[in-house]
Amino acid sequence: MSIGWRALDAFNHLGANARDKFAWSAQSDDRTITVLTLWQDEVTDDGHTVIANHMGSPTLHLWITSPRNRRRIRHLQDVWNGDRTFRVVMLQAKNDKAVPRSPKRRWPDEALIMTLLDFNPDTGEFRAEGTHA
Repeated sequence: MSIGWRALDAFNHLGANARDKFAWSAQSDDRTITVLTLWQDEVTDDGHTVIANHMGSPTLHLWITSPRNRRRIRHLQDVWNGDRTFRVVMLQAKNDKAVPRSPKRRWPDEALIMTLLDFNPDTGEFRAEGTHA
């Protein structure tokens, strides 16, 4: 299966200025648009509502010290202090159990706007909910 979108193109398509193809998040230059990557198997999606809950994550120890998590924390802090919404680049893993994971496919979810409901700025854990427009 094709990887679909290239990472930087997917972020840029949604309005974020990404420079790191391995980034977990990116923002527009004026910091008004934030885009996060979400693994498809780590969200619940009933076709209308999408829930991403990384509070109390059992894999926290694997990503808490990552520089990519620190960057995502800065981006989430802007979201938390702003209108609390962000856009999503969805990732489908080649292997859901691999550490680290690699994407089998990625795409900018143009119809999805997520709202940040809970956020821990010390760890990067967050909970968000969104709907498909």
